[in-house]
Amino acid sequence: MLADWFEADERERFRKGLARLDALARERGAGAFAAASEAQQTEILGALEQQALAAEPGPSLLIGYRVPTAAPTEFFTALKELTLVGYYTSQIGATQELHWNPVPGRFEPCAHRAGVSGA
Repeated sequence: MLADWFEADERERFRKGLARLDALARERGAGAFAAASEAQQTEILGALEQQALAAEPGPSLLIGYRVPTAAPTEFFTALKELTLVGYYTSQIGATQELHWNPVPGRFEPCAHRAGVSGA
């Protein structure tokens, strides 16, 4: 999404949000966010989620897939929405999690209707 969809200024705001996420992880003694343990990552993201839930609701990222600002709560909302969109539009998310089947029912390629003679 960053490389193919976001404008340059949006990419920069998102990268600043990722840098803030790393800074928050370092403040909590975890080093970079990616190097933190799963428990530390969950704690950090949980705290950001609580802040985002307590904040005034902003525009949804899903409307146009745009990052509104790099403010921490809006960044977290954008990060979460991008994660969900990415997962549920992937093959594994759609087929295994959502059980999406583009052709429901049994496939019968040569089904003949009663009373119709073939040529």
